[in-house]
Amino acid sequence: MNGIRLVRLLYNDVTPAALKACLSENSNSIGLVSDEGASMFSGEAMTDFSLHNRLWGGATIQVDRAKKSLIVEDPRLTISVMMQPGALHRYFDRKGEQAREEGFFARFNFCSPPSTQGTRFIYNPVTSWQHLPVFQARIRELADANVGQEGEPVEKITLSFTPQAQRRWIGAHNDIEAGVSPGREFFNVKDYAAKLADNVARLAALFHYFDGNEGQISLDTLERAITVQIWFANEYLRLFSPSQMPQEQLDANNLEIWIAQYVKRIGLLLNIKRNYILQCAPVRAR
Repeated sequence: MNGIRLVRLLYNDVTPAALKACLSENSNSIGLVSDEGASMFSGEAMTDFSLHNRLWGGATIQVDRAKKSLIVEDPRLTISVMMQPGALHRYFDRKGEQAREEGFFARFNFCSPPSTQGTRFIYNPVTSWQHLPVFQARIRELADANVGQEGEPVEKITLSFTPQAQRRWIGAHNDIEAGVSPGREFFNVKDYAAKLADNVARLAALFHYFDGNEGQISLDTLERAITVQIWFANEYLRLFSPSQMPQEQLDANNLEIWIAQYVKRIGLLLNIKRNYILQCAPVRAR
C-alpha cells in the first residue's frame, strides 16, 4: 500500500532559495500568503525580483549548485499580502525604485482603501455566512485538482478567448498602449501598463475557471475582468503617480469610495440625495 504524500501549498515567509526548493520538492504551484506582511517584505522573500518575474511568467527554474541541483518546470506562484502602510512605505524606500524598474510591482494588483476608523458602527449584529461554505468548497476542489493521486503535478489547462472576446481584448490592449503616450494616463507608469493587458487576460481566465465554465472565455467574462482591472489600475495610478491624475479624477475616486462605504453601512440603497452629498461627502467632493 502506497503512503499518502502530504502536499503543502501555502507559505508565509521563505527565502528565495527555500522558495525554489519548495517548488521543486513539494509542489510546483504554491502561494505566499500573509495578513501580516511586514516580516515578508522586510526579509529576503521579496528581494529576488528576477525570480518572481520568471515565476509570474511560468518559466522553468533551474538551479545548479555543487552540492545540489534542482529544476522546476511549469511553476506557478501566487502572492497575497496585507500589511500596514508604514511597513510598505519602508519597503518602498529601500527597494521601491528597483522593484519598479525591474517590473516587479507591475505584476501585482495594489489597493489601499481609506481607513474606516470612526465609522465602524454596528447597526445589524447578525452576519450571514451562508455563501462562505460554497466558496470554501470550490477552493478545496481546485486545490485537490492541482495535484495527482501521488502528489505529482498535473498538466495545466490552456484557455483561449472566443472570437468576440479576442477582438475586445485586442481593443483593450491598444487602448492601454495609447495610454503610455506623453500626457496620457499611463505615461508615468509605463512599467504597470506593460503588464496590464496580460493581467486582464489572467483575471478573465480565473473568473472563467473558478465559475466552472467550459470551452472558451466569453466576452461577458472578459468585460467583468476589464472592469475589475481598471479599478486596480486607478489604484496604482493613485498610489504611484498621484500628481499625474487630474484632480477631478482623484475627487471622483474619493467620492466613489465614500458612496460605497455609505451603502455598505446602511444596506440596500437606490439613490442618494444631492443635498446629502453636499453636506456630508468629503470636502473636495462637495
